[in-house]
Amino acid sequence: MESIITSNLEEITLSSKLLRLETSRGDLLIDIQKMMSEPVNSENAYFNATRVAELYGREKELNAFTKLKSTKEYIKLLEEEFALIPRNSRNQIKTHYTKRGRETKENKGTFGTYLHNELFFKYLSWCDVRFEREMHKIFKQIIIHTNELKIERDNTKILFKDLSKTIKDIYIPNQESDNAKKFAFSTITTLTNMEVLGCMASKYARDNNIEVENGKSIRDYLSKEQLQEITDIEEHINGVIKYGKIYDYHEIKAELQKIVLPAKL
Repeated sequence: MESIITSNLEEITLSSKLLRLETSRGDLLIDIQKMMSEPVNSENAYFNATRVAELYGREKELNAFTKLKSTKEYIKLLEEEFALIPRNSRNQIKTHYTKRGRETKENKGTFGTYLHNELFFKYLSWCDVRFEREMHKIFKQIIIHTNELKIERDNTKILFKDLSKTIKDIYIPNQESDNAKKFAFSTITTLTNMEVLGCMASKYARDNNIEVENGKSIRDYLSKEQLQEITDIEEHINGVIKYGKIYDYHEIKAELQKIVLPAKL
């Protein structure tokens, strides 16, 4: 049976929320970001395992999944970690539950066994070993890609030291107002973000559902290409101030409009 996960590293972006699986019985589209971000006790934190099993032709084997020794051990860990329980009970969180009723056109496909999203990857791996293999490859690439981004992020820090010195030694002394001097660093950083991201860092974070952790900046969440663009912009700003002797914000911005970034060629 042909069945693959069609998401790949390039598609796993901040704007991508959907996971599409192809099976011989049809496509399965899951808003994985929404499901995974739901509170642990939310009804939206569950997915219809029966529907998934049907698409993989394993609907008659669904009970076998919950009876597996490995599944029971995993559920036990979840119980300890989240106080989840595998049986129906009020006022408590369940690892799974069954929704029964009379099927109509309006509610078709809504009945069956629902599993908590904490079981999602384990369950999909049981449905199709290809999914497990594809996820392994994706995680591997994410780890490698993350290391690459860390190197790129470190490079931007190193290169910013030159610009930082230029701002401190040249740009700030040439500002007339105290406010311009006080906010010199944030002004140049905002200018860079506007050129690369098209908006301020705070807006970019909101628009892309990024929660910037303490001690980090928006750059820790950008792509390799975006980090390269930032490096190019900062290098140009450094030259405009240091060698072009341009100290007015609007004139610096106008100079940036004249260049074509190597990353965009």
